[in-house]
Amino acid sequence: MMAAPALIAVIGPVEPALLTAWIGHYRTLGIERFHLAFHFPEHVDDERRGRLETACRDLGIELPQLSSHGQDLESPAVGVT
Repeated sequence: MMAAPALIAVIGPVEPALLTAWIGHYRTLGIERFHLAFHFPEHVDDERRGRLETACRDLGIELPQLSSHGQDLESPAVGVT
């Protein structure tokens, strides 16, 4: 018996409504397991992080085991101007 398909993704600081719609879309395609990691640039505050974690719980998604915090892609320190 084959395991249910899984989706693996790194997600930035999206609004919880977008995350909810995204999860719903993939569930309609038969995805049952989600393995997520969050990347939060430095400007993202704890409240916004908490809203995404709450959305995951509300959707029955296991909280990501990995959350990175740091520079965003517009930072000159990472070579993008």
